[in-house]
Amino acid sequence: MPLDRAKLLAELNRRRAAEARARRELAECLIAEAAAERLVRRREEAIARETEAATSPGAGDTAVEAFGTWLRQARRNVTLAHNAWDRACVETTRARATLAAARAAVAAADIMLAGATDQSPGITG
Repeated sequence: MPLDRAKLLAELNRRRAAEARARRELAECLIAEAAAERLVRRREEAIARETEAATSPGAGDTAVEAFGTWLRQARRNVTLAHNAWDRACVETTRARATLAAARAAVAAADIMLAGATDQSPGITG
C-alpha cells in the first residue's frame, strides 16, 4: 500500500506542533528554574548579611537573640527554596527529554515523507 502523502503531511504538522509546545514548555521551565535559583541566592545572601550584622562588635544582646530566632526560620526558608529549585531542575530535565523526543518524532516524519515523495505512484514499499 503506498504511503499517503497528505496523511504524512498532516502527521508531520501534528508533530511540529507538539515540538513547538515542548519548546515553549522548556522555556517556561528554564524561567522557573532560574527564578528558583535566584530565590535560593537571595535567601543565602540574607543569612550572610544578617550574620555579619549580628556578629559585629556593635550588636547588642537583643539583636543577637533576635538574630538567633530569625536564623532558624531563615534556614528553613533556604531549605524550602532549595527543594523548589531541585523540583524545577527535575521539571527542566523532563522538558528537555520531551523536546528531544518531539524533535526525533519530527525527524522521523520528515524521513517518512521524503520516502513517500521518492516512491512512484502505485508502487508499494
